[in-house]
Amino acid sequence: MKVAFDSSTLILLAKIDILRSVAEHIKIVIPGRVRDECIKKDIFDARLISSLINEGLIEIEKTGTKRAINKLAKILRYNVARRRHSTLLWKRSTPWQ
Repeated sequence: MKVAFDSSTLILLAKIDILRSVAEHIKIVIPGRVRDECIKKDIFDARLISSLINEGLIEIEKTGTKRAINKLAKILRYNVARRRHSTLLWKRSTPWQ
C-alpha cells in the first residue's frame, strides 16, 4: 500500500523516532517539493528522511502539471508544499490516471 505524506507528518514521525518503522511497513510517497522542505536543514529528522529516500523507503513521485496544481491552490489557498501533497493525493485516488 502506498500512502502520500506531507512534510509535517514526515518530520513529526522522524522526531519521535518511528518514521523508519512506518516506512518499513508501508510505502511512503511524497512530491519533490515536500522532500525539499523536509531535508533543507542539517538536523536529525532531515538526515533520517534523506536516508530513507536514498534507501528507497520513501518514494518521490511527480504531482501533476503546474496548471492543475495552481488551480487546486486557488481553490484550497494552500502553500506550495501543501498544494503538491494535495495534488498527489488526488492523483493517486483517481482510477483513470
